[in-house]
Amino acid sequence: MKIFLAIWFLIFGVVEAKAAEEDSLRLLYDQVSANYVEPITVEKLALLVLKSFRQVDKSLTVADDNNKVSLYYKGRLLKSLYKPQDINDVDAWTKISGEIFDLALAKSKEAQNKDFEILDLLMQKAVEGMDKDSKYYLSLEDAKRLKHRVHFVARRKDDNLLIKIDAFNNFTKEEIVKAINENQDAKGMILDLRGSPGGQLSTAIEVADLFLDEGIVISTK
Repeated sequence: MKIFLAIWFLIFGVVEAKAAEEDSLRLLYDQVSANYVEPITVEKLALLVLKSFRQVDKSLTVADDNNKVSLYYKGRLLKSLYKPQDINDVDAWTKISGEIFDLALAKSKEAQNKDFEILDLLMQKAVEGMDKDSKYYLSLEDAKRLKHRVHFVARRKDDNLLIKIDAFNNFTKEEIVKAINENQDAKGMILDLRGSPGGQLSTAIEVADLFLDEGIVISTK
C-alpha cells in the first residue's frame, strides 16, 4: 500500500521574506514531524529541506558537519551553525533554517530568481528523500483529491508590491485589497499568476475589476 504525504501552507497578509519563510518552515517542521506515518525527527526533516538548496543552485551546498550545519557556496564556507541539543526543537531548527535561507538568497542569484517558488522546490526534493512513496503536491490540480489549499503571498520588493495567487477563492479579493491598503506608497505592483490553475470565476472578475476603470471584464456569447 502506498502512502501519500501532502503538505500545504496558508500564508496570508503582507510579510517580509524571512518572516514568511520562517512561519512556513515552523509549520512544516511541527506538523510533519508530528503526523508523518513513520517516526521522523525535526533534525532529519530540516536537513532534508536545507540540503535541497543544491537543486535550486548547484553552487549551494548545505552539509551536516557533525554537530554543525554548514552552508557552502562554490565550495567556500559561508557559515556554520551549531545544531540544537534537542533534535526535535522546532523553534531552534526554524531559526537555523531562516539564517541559512537568508545567506543562500543573498549569495545566489538563481535562488533570488525563484523567490516565490523556493519553498515548494525545496519541499518537493525533501519529500523525495523521506521515502519512495510520499508525494509533495505543487498545484491544486495535483492535489484535487485532497482538501482545497490556498496559497496567497504579498510582499514588498523595493518600491514594488509583489502578489502571487495560486488560486482564486472567497478570500482573494479581500487579501489583495488589504495588501494594497497597507502598501499605498508602492510605486508599482506585480500580479504573479504563474502556475495558477484558476479557481472561482466570480472572484477572478472581482479582482480584475479592482484594476479596471471601465469596460466589460468578461462576456459569453
